[in-house]
Amino acid sequence: MKVIRSSRHFYHQNNKIKTQLISDFLDEYHVAMQKYINFIWQNPLPWQTSKGEDRLLDIQNLILDCPSVYDYQITTFQTNLSARALSSAITQSLSVVKSKTNDVRKRKYALQKATEEHKSDKIIKKLQEKLEKSIEKLQKPNIGYYNKAELSSKNVTVEISKTAKHFEYWLKFSSLGTNEPFVIPVVLHKQDHRLMGKQMKIKGSFLIGRDYCEIRYDKEVEKREKGETIGCDTGIKTVAYFSHQENETDRINGLTYEDTVERCARQKKGSKNFQQAMACRKNVINALINLVNFDNVKQINLEDNQNLKQGKRLKRYLQHHAYGEIKQKLEQVAEELGVQVKMQTSNYKSQRCSDCGWTQESNRDRKKFECKRCGFAADADYNASENNRSKLCWLDMSLISKQKLNITGFEWLAESGEEPGVPHSVGSDISWDME
Repeated sequence: MKVIRSSRHFYHQNNKIKTQLISDFLDEYHVAMQKYINFIWQNPLPWQTSKGEDRLLDIQNLILDCPSVYDYQITTFQTNLSARALSSAITQSLSVVKSKTNDVRKRKYALQKATEEHKSDKIIKKLQEKLEKSIEKLQKPNIGYYNKAELSSKNVTVEISKTAKHFEYWLKFSSLGTNEPFVIPVVLHKQDHRLMGKQMKIKGSFLIGRDYCEIRYDKEVEKREKGETIGCDTGIKTVAYFSHQENETDRINGLTYEDTVERCARQKKGSKNFQQAMACRKNVINALINLVNFDNVKQINLEDNQNLKQGKRLKRYLQHHAYGEIKQKLEQVAEELGVQVKMQTSNYKSQRCSDCGWTQESNRDRKKFECKRCGFAADADYNASENNRSKLCWLDMSLISKQKLNITGFEWLAESGEEPGVPHSVGSDISWDME
């Protein structure tokens, strides 16, 4: 598995002439990308895999098998770009098209799989509706003024500066077609030294923008096959609570994550103070997750709360809970260590007793958890992380919600190789039947 990271470098050391040369090149490059995208969007694109299998990309007929590379001569137009630059342009254009059609492609696959497995008509109808909505939203991408160019070592190379005292590298631009080769200086900063400290090497791929460039680093990491599976519960009170260890601290420079969320909520959106508050929140998230020890861990089961705010009117305070940033940081740390992150549905897991399996709404009272059946007591976040760690039997969530079974309580068993079970009500008692 290859881990890729990047560092951003602004053109502070550039003179106006070099900045203009980059801007002129990007103007031509964006035109070329848009030409390629227009052609790909309107015309079928036959191609072959490395194994000689025939494939087709035909967006008009929703055949969305997109290649990663293609011949830049599929269409002709007037341009000053070199063949090497055009080769990078069509590769990046295909990447843009693939990203734009990804949602439709996934939903087509889900519908096809559900049909092959003879799922219920209700499930198939729901998948069809989702697919139709995705198709309605599918529109041809437009390349904007600030889109960055992704160039390979065919056009950009890194050279060590042997004489200059104020910077360490030169970025040498060549074979662009718009002008003669030129170089720009690069000063290494904290991010570069941090990545080099992790034995990452400069990759032959660069993102070139109008105001800055991004140098990419990569490293081969082996996926961990040995170790334990742990659960993780996220929240405002505790950024991330892990089942394998107690949190040693919840403060960074005297601030908790909750403090930073409250600070964001107090500031006016778009103001300078709001930007500083968000930066502070991100720093606290990064620092707290960096403190966690993952030495003997092979998999993290993380609760999926990405739709927590969707379609809801929340208090200003809750709106600034940065679940996306927490998830992103955790995935980055895990990727660098070869640890897998698996998303888990979070429905009713905060109400389930990790000791006996009894699930009831009254079991949890904010940060306190106490089982109404067995009396097990623990921190509510720790209890939820234990439930995320465990493999639990499948539940019919719509049935539980409809009959409000979590109010009266039901037993939610751990998976034991048996058929999935569904809780149901018999009189006033809740029992567990195995289908």
